[in-house]
Amino acid sequence: MSVADTNHVQMWPSNIAHHVTECIFRDVQEVVRTSRLNRNLTALIEHRELKHIRNLGQGAFSQVRLVNYKSRAFAMKHLRQDLLNRPSEFRQAASELAVEGHMLASLSHPNLIKLHGWAANGVASFAQGYHDSFFLLLDPLEETLEDRIETWKQIRQFGTVAQRQEMYTQQRRACEQIASVLSYLHDNGIIYRDLKPSNLGFCRKQIKLYDLGLSRELPYLDTRQPFQMSGRVGTQRYMAPEVACHEAYNVSADVYSWAMVCYEILTLERPYDRFSREMHDALVCRQGVRPEWPPMGREYWLLQTIITSAWNQIPHLRPCMANICHQLSQEHTRAYLQLRAGSKTIISADEFSYRKAPMRSISDSTDITVMSTESGLYSVF
Repeated sequence: MSVADTNHVQMWPSNIAHHVTECIFRDVQEVVRTSRLNRNLTALIEHRELKHIRNLGQGAFSQVRLVNYKSRAFAMKHLRQDLLNRPSEFRQAASELAVEGHMLASLSHPNLIKLHGWAANGVASFAQGYHDSFFLLLDPLEETLEDRIETWKQIRQFGTVAQRQEMYTQQRRACEQIASVLSYLHDNGIIYRDLKPSNLGFCRKQIKLYDLGLSRELPYLDTRQPFQMSGRVGTQRYMAPEVACHEAYNVSADVYSWAMVCYEILTLERPYDRFSREMHDALVCRQGVRPEWPPMGREYWLLQTIITSAWNQIPHLRPCMANICHQLSQEHTRAYLQLRAGSKTIISADEFSYRKAPMRSISDSTDITVMSTESGLYSVF
């Protein structure tokens, strides 16, 4: 059964569909016009070519389905049907989905979800009046980082020594790969803004960052310069204090979020799990309170140090992602040698119990890679 047969049950009148489509087109055209990214060739796919397999899940504005296209399984991302009842929200979500497509079509990294194609008529597809007229065709994920963390919890409690050693290798690799893809985005002048375990998944043993709907291309390639953007973007427990406080921010907000996600990867505990919004604002954002490290093996020592530096209360004192990647590369070598040596030394809880954010970074920030200033417009936009 085709995708069109399974989901085309509600649509707008043609006059509303054309008006909203024109608004979406203008929104997207303005973003793409000022973009420094150069779009790669992307397949144009007709709705009728997709065969529905099953629903995979949905977010606040989008839905993802597993579909068959040319005898291969892909994830099809499109807007939720209930947004048709809220045209203003539909317009915003549609613009973000199209801009996400623009970014994915311009970027390539082993830890970034791969775009395989989009609706043949581009944004103009929305004129058909259906919620899923415009879609992105992406790599399907085997599981999310949230799912993997639950598996790690079982291994920590019931696994063998060999399984726990393999778990640590996977945890360390996940931290490295997330840092690598964030560094790549920052080098291209992009701030992600919504890093959390539910936006990370696994595909063929590689971690993949997906859902770039809240990502923004910064106006200047000097990503260290703070910009005034919409506040409180993202999920609170992973959100940098300056974002939560509606202050100007830059890519160092992603560095903070990386630290919180990696804390959860290593400890298998959610940061600030019992904090209310008011407690988070008062203690985390205003007073610099940070999660405490539980007792952990010596192999975690350098990772803990890097993460602690990355959640610094002062944004410009956080290390940049490029420096974090360098530190993690050194940690990779050290961890390998230590595992070969069979070290089982345990560090006390008191030695790594942090309450206040540190006031210094690992190293000074480095310059980013300069990208081409040529803009590429979607022909279908």
